[in-house]
Amino acid sequence: MNKLRKMAIDIKEREIYTPSYKLMLLMIKERNFVKSYIKLNHSQVWKSLFIITTFKTIESMINYLKKDVLNEQKYQDLGLSKNKLKKLNEYYIVSKNGEKIKKIKKIPFADNVTFALDMFNYTNFVFESIDKTTEDWDNFEKTIKIRNRIVHPRFLKDIHISKKNLEIVDNAYNWFFDTFDEFHRKGAESLIGQSKAIIQAAKGIKN
Repeated sequence: MNKLRKMAIDIKEREIYTPSYKLMLLMIKERNFVKSYIKLNHSQVWKSLFIITTFKTIESMINYLKKDVLNEQKYQDLGLSKNKLKKLNEYYIVSKNGEKIKKIKKIPFADNVTFALDMFNYTNFVFESIDKTTEDWDNFEKTIKIRNRIVHPRFLKDIHISKKNLEIVDNAYNWFFDTFDEFHRKGAESLIGQSKAIIQAAKGIKN
């Protein structure tokens, strides 16, 4: 929770305590509550709720990242392609018989995660991306399969959640949170570095 508190302070100081950030904080709190309750109640219902809440939390983080990029786009042209803007908005507008219709842009979960992080890094001049060759990413993909099995069961065994399943999901979440926090911190450091460079350049012009 120290990282979360620090992130909240950083955001508040920059006066961009946005609705998407508030949603993310709320989801993190909800997930923490469910996780703590599982220690008291080991039923499959609460285990299933924990997995679902974990993914809702990750999705709220992805939403925050995308909204941050779109907000930046309002103030300066980031040179984003139409396809990237569709993915960021998760919808696009088409005209049919003179009527404008909103179409949903569906993105596979894993692709959405990497895309959101890449776009956030691009906006904040952080030249890094998720390494998909690591055990952490492999574990994250296993978590997606567990979630899909729980949400779309075909057999009775599909709704069973083992202790190992919970560990995989929890570790994947922790990895994603740490990655999210690291990129977020580097983005802030990059912006501070740019500000200092501009100030130094301005001083040089004056002299």
